[in-house]
Amino acid sequence: GRDLTYRVNKNITDPETGKLLGQEVVFSGIANTLPYTDSALENRTRASDEKLKSNEYYTQVNKAMKLRTQSAQPLVIEEAVSEIRKGDFLLKMDGETEPFQIMPYAPTQHIDGKVMSILDGVHEAGQFQTVTLNKGSADGLDKGTVVSLYKRGRQVRVNLSNNLIRKPKDKDTVELVSIPAEEIGLAMVYRTSDHLASAIILESLNSISIGDTASEPGRDLDNMADEKTMDKPAEDEQEREIELEVRS
Repeated sequence: GRDLTYRVNKNITDPETGKLLGQEVVFSGIANTLPYTDSALENRTRASDEKLKSNEYYTQVNKAMKLRTQSAQPLVIEEAVSEIRKGDFLLKMDGETEPFQIMPYAPTQHIDGKVMSILDGVHEAGQFQTVTLNKGSADGLDKGTVVSLYKRGRQVRVNLSNNLIRKPKDKDTVELVSIPAEEIGLAMVYRTSDHLASAIILESLNSISIGDTASEPGRDLDNMADEKTMDKPAEDEQEREIELEVRS
């Protein structure tokens, strides 16, 4: 039969919860089994038949020791898209391949995901490369879902008073100003699990990096809320506000 050869590249964990979401695998090629003769297995004794599995026989190591042995299955490589290494796994091919026919559509609900990995192990991605998102079918993603990729806004400290001539005991109040998110590309999901999705980048206006946000289209220049900007209940009934001041 025919097998896909692959290896596990890395584990993917949620950046917020630390929960294991799945594993990234890299397919390296296609291998086909070859017919062969196993004379050692055919010549095992009836006593061995009763003790061993159907594909095992004994190898005599020395006078006092013999070990269970299995014969390796010869394979021929039909196709190699990358290096096939010792220790790679095999996945049986059933002969039926799913056609890559996907109708793109916008998400039907809010998506707040992140780029967790970029195929081929690079740190930045561009058009037609594959990225892995930390959201899947349980989060509203399916084959054909198109998401926008954003460079999330950042916060900078600014001096709003901007006093040029300072008086004694004057204060300059430093506050944070949030820069809105910038849309940098579009990606279409083509494979999902419960909490992971693989997506191909359809358009990229800028380099796409691990940690960039994946959300529904139309949020360009949106000052996106996150756990740092969300109001949390105060420890007591009175809300506490911290103001950073720079004294002249």
